[in-house]
Amino acid sequence: MQQCTGESEENGQSAVTTAALRAAALGRRLADLEWPRGQLANQDELDAAVDEMFTDETLAVTNAVVVVRGGEVVSERYGGEQFHFDRPAEPITRDSQLLSWSMPSRSCT
Repeated sequence: MQQCTGESEENGQSAVTTAALRAAALGRRLADLEWPRGQLANQDELDAAVDEMFTDETLAVTNAVVVVRGGEVVSERYGGEQFHFDRPAEPITRDSQLLSWSMPSRSCT
């Protein structure tokens, strides 16, 4: 079981805060920037945990997971459908607008 705590990044700013400042300096939205990609030493464990979020029926429905470590995206996955009252359902993608349960500046062990 992973536990998450509110530890900050080494420089005192979260990677999300740093990226948001970079986006503002460029006059762009944070969501419009392409984030650098990275991998963890235990990437297989992270991939398994993310897979479980989408497949374990005892958990709540998961539509999107993005894991950022040190300013790099180390995992990104989307799934399911977004339902609308006025048009057919659409697959959820990185461009879908979703309600967020963001956990910036968290450390998972």
